Amino acid sequence: MTDIENESPEEERQDSDYDGAWKETIRLHLPEAIKKGFPAFADLIDWNCEPQWLDKEISQIVWRFGQRNREVDLLFKVRLFDGREQWILCHLEIQTHFEANFPFRIDLYNAGLKWMFQEEVVTLVLLADLSPDWRPGSHHFQLADFCSIREFPVC
Repeated sequence: MTDIENESPEEERQDSDYDGAWKETIRLHLPEAIKKGFPAFADLIDWNCEPQWLDKEISQIVWRFGQRNREVDLLFKVRLFDGREQWILCHLEIQTHFEANFPFRIDLYNAGLKWMFQEEVVTLVLLADLSPDWRPGSHHFQLADFCSIREFPVC
């Protein structure tokens, strides 16, 4: 299995209380957080319909990939504002520290959620780390004529 957490000891990390505070804040203020961080996406959501939190589902994905339970991964389902019956699963990733293979992990989680629910998945990344120079926004893999690219919005 690929080791997708390759932080070196000198890389700065936040403690889990900080992570938990982010999770609780997002839960309490989800519409405001999405509107502020991802306005184009927020315009598509009918906020009159209560988002459905899917904590057990994100835990299943994390467990299947052999990773520890990340307290700040949030998964919820929303209804589109334009009234379509289509539901979108939104994986909100709150990253509070540098992670060498972070784009790979985002790609892996997105693919796992898509496979599990047989639905398209939107991954939104909220970076809360202390480095202004680290802004991952895509995972790219290419070999010969094969190419896989997953881009994700970052706030």
